[in-house]
Amino acid sequence: MSRRRGFSRLVGRESELARLWRLLESAIAADGRVVGVVGDAGVGKSRVCLEFVERCRAQGVAVHEAHCPAHGATIPLLPIRDLVRDCLSLAPDDPEAAQSAVARLASLGDPGTDAQALLELLGLAEASAAGGAVDVATCVARLVAALAASEPRVVLLDDVHWMDGASLRVLQALVDAAAGAHLLVLTNFRPDHDPRWLDGPHCSRIPLAPLGPDASQALLSELLGGDDSVVALSDMIGERTGGNPFFIEEVVQALAAAGSLAGRPGDYRLTATLDSVAIPPTVHSLLGARIDRLGTEVKDVLHVAAVIGKQFDRALLAAVAGRNDRALDATLATLEEAELVHALPGPSGARWAFRHPLTQEVAYQEQLADRRGRVHRAVAAALETLMAERLGEHASLIAHHWKAAGMRYEAARWEQRAALKVASIRVRGRSRTQPRPPS
Repeated sequence: MSRRRGFSRLVGRESELARLWRLLESAIAADGRVVGVVGDAGVGKSRVCLEFVERCRAQGVAVHEAHCPAHGATIPLLPIRDLVRDCLSLAPDDPEAAQSAVARLASLGDPGTDAQALLELLGLAEASAAGGAVDVATCVARLVAALAASEPRVVLLDDVHWMDGASLRVLQALVDAAAGAHLLVLTNFRPDHDPRWLDGPHCSRIPLAPLGPDASQALLSELLGGDDSVVALSDMIGERTGGNPFFIEEVVQALAAAGSLAGRPGDYRLTATLDSVAIPPTVHSLLGARIDRLGTEVKDVLHVAAVIGKQFDRALLAAVAGRNDRALDATLATLEEAELVHALPGPSGARWAFRHPLTQEVAYQEQLADRRGRVHRAVAAALETLMAERLGEHASLIAHHWKAAGMRYEAARWEQRAALKVASIRVRGRSRTQPRPPS
């Protein structure tokens, strides 16, 4: 979706991409590798990984991926479910997903134990009463290893700093499985994450620093163009943004929205004096100013979306924001035109996402705590209604919103239900029948 809207040219990352390609060549030669791309928010971790996996796909290398949302630390195995669905080529809300998964696993020669656990993980089968010492981490690692046995594979796990403990155990199993396999496990995370799982001899880190002066100017030249009036502005933006590419892009867009730049992307001219151009000191303050310029109705919907998460269902947004279809479609179109959110692939308009995690973080943090609590409460109640047929799968998410709303009893009730769900899929090496959920 971002490519269709128009990416800025990736600059200053040639050495990092070359190193990733060398690691892939090792994996292709059955010398599996695990790599972590580490850098601050907005420095371009996800963009570098996206560029790399797109090059992999162009060369015929299979890629499986999952993305960790900001609230993912409170929801066990959320990204792992997405990864397994991707590995099994299951479309969301596929009514025949169970049959497709069984057929796919059978084609890989699965003996049955792993298949049962994976189907339980996806909510496509009831928990088995049979015992066994096979846990989800082992099952997922075996699945990926079986896929990599037929052809080289790349597994991308995005924003690992938001990964929950159970998913990190699965990640550790994938790290162990990569050794000696046709497999490259690619992750990215912020510097404050402690990647203990990245200590093996076949593991490495790629630090992603801010862009240097030349790369920053190359990016600004593409964004602003070559008009004489923007030369000094380009120097000022490069200095103030510290080489953070997301910050650079947001500054240019903000100046265009404010009327200080006229023209179109790549062909702007400065319409104000340089002294009158104000560049906020941080990307957070810049995003906050952009959000403040939205109309009240539009900003309210954006705030609700930020409480829901980096990705959000249109139906859930409509239920919580209290907008009719026509009004909500117009608001989402406005937010998309402002490049704050974008529609995700799938049924038209069904799922949306913030353009960048920082946008969602700022839209969330600028709300008063009391308002956030009310919206979290409304989201939890709406999820109980909208997900009535899949409450076990969404129990952790519902608990997260009740907890954020300050409703401790409701949060504990749903946390108990989520814990029973996790226990039933043998995260810790045991199999249990699904107990009756709490009333």
